[in-house]
Amino acid sequence: MEFSIGQSYVCTPIGFKHTITGTILNVYENTVVMEVDVYNQKERMQVIEKQHRVIVTKAHLKGCVDKAA
Repeated sequence: MEFSIGQSYVCTPIGFKHTITGTILNVYENTVVMEVDVYNQKERMQVIEKQHRVIVTKAHLKGCVDKAA
């Protein structure tokens, strides 16, 4: 599966228990760096500490989100 910068996905970042929706900022061999757009409020402090940037393994990217919808 190919991942492109600017695409939005639902995923579970490393160290998180709940899913987030985010936009891909960088693509690496096995992971991507994402900017968090939507998250569970239970993990608000964790998102703030990471400055809305998280690392996600490609295997945990669940589905592409259409921003136009």
